[in-house]
Amino acid sequence: MSMGNLCQTLLSCPSIAYETKQLRHARLD
Repeated sequence: MSMGNLCQTLLSCPSIAYETKQLRHARLD
C-alpha cells in the first residue's frame, strides 16, 4: 500500500486513532 493512499484513507476515516491502533496491531501480529 502506498503511503499517500494510506494517508488519504486515514484522513477520510472518522476514527484515525482507532485505525492506527488496528494497523499497528496487525503489523505486530
